Amino acid sequence: MMVFRWITCTLVLAVTASAAFAQPEATLHGCQRTAGSELLKYTQQYVKAVSSCADAMSKAVIAEQSAVPPGSPEDAAATCMKALLKLENSADPLKTIAGRMAAKINAACDPAVDPDKVLHAEEDIIGTGMLAEQIEAMNLDSWCSNFGSDGAIDDLDEWVSCLTAAGTCGAQQAVATRVPRLLEWLDAVRPGILALDETCGTTCASCTDTAVADACNALDAIETAIDGAVDDGRPGLLCGPGGVMPGVDPILPETGQTLCASGGSMVACPGVPANVQDGDTRAGAARSYSFDTTVAGERTLLDNVTGLEWEILCTGGSCPASHSIDTTYNWTDAFTKVANMNAANYAGHNDWRLPNRFEVDSLVNLGRTTPATDVSVLETGCSSACTVDTCSCTGSVNNYWSSTSYAGNPSSAWLVDFAPGLTWHTGKSFTARVRAVRGQ
Repeated sequence: MMVFRWITCTLVLAVTASAAFAQPEATLHGCQRTAGSELLKYTQQYVKAVSSCADAMSKAVIAEQSAVPPGSPEDAAATCMKALLKLENSADPLKTIAGRMAAKINAACDPAVDPDKVLHAEEDIIGTGMLAEQIEAMNLDSWCSNFGSDGAIDDLDEWVSCLTAAGTCGAQQAVATRVPRLLEWLDAVRPGILALDETCGTTCASCTDTAVADACNALDAIETAIDGAVDDGRPGLLCGPGGVMPGVDPILPETGQTLCASGGSMVACPGVPANVQDGDTRAGAARSYSFDTTVAGERTLLDNVTGLEWEILCTGGSCPASHSIDTTYNWTDAFTKVANMNAANYAGHNDWRLPNRFEVDSLVNLGRTTPATDVSVLETGCSSACTVDTCSCTGSVNNYWSSTSYAGNPSSAWLVDFAPGLTWHTGKSFTARVRAVRGQ
């Protein structure tokens, strides 16, 4: 009897130990399975949401042309608003299909969400953990750069962001193929969506009803993404391999000019074939920026066209000197500033660098002057003292260093003056502003 009990106890302990040992592998497998199923569901729901808007508009157009009563542009606008709120909801981002996908993946993958349920480590997802078989999301570093990432999957959030961006790209390709007149119908339904809030003007930002503003923003984002670099009403997606993301057939951003020169003034472009100016063609990728609050808590600026991530600068007494436009550096000290940012792991990254000449120049908007930049993202809230969390500053008379030396005189380097948008070179003892960059 004692032998039987000893054998039974040993077997129970062995099975228990084996099950406990297998649990991290099992939860990691569950994480991978959840990520796959949720990505598929997200893509399908994205296509369904945009398609339902397009179908409603198609029904309204057909009814209007044939005097059949079952639909109207007003009905289409209401249907579209309901569908588009699944893509953008500033009041409750977790109600969007992307928010729901991220929440379910985090619940299955992130040990910080429920350590009793998720027994693997986040490093086992990235590929730097201790388990024998890992997900190794870091294998997607260069692939995810095709969808706007920085080319390094360092944590779960970056993997989920890549999943979301890749799923969105695929869904946009699918729905654009399924609905050949999609861009035309999205453009036609836009006034109807704005009309749902009587306070709206012609822009999404003018609406006081946040739901209407969100639906309008979502529609504009879809139209911009699918239309591509050329505003011709035909699909020209820029996402994914072969688009304009880092490392794959990059094209130049547009200059920002929408007017043409005539008689010493900037006027509406006449479109005369013999004198087609920059303001006529508007060649290049449409500018697109977004602010990002990183896991480390510091806010940064993302250029969605070039894939670059920029340091945000501020001004005044509440702004740290290291991120202030009021602080200037000679060329050597500019590198020291960036090195200090890396030592502090600023915004959760230690690969900040001084941008090259073309990278600094990419922030110039030649449709403006003093400052010649996109003021909606690079010159906001700078009328008084602020921090990187409350403003984004460039300054109308500020020169910014690049890391590029002048080949004709190595004791000089290139910089950009954001008053006129001028690029020039001067001696490296000159003092100028610094905006650090990462990516590419």
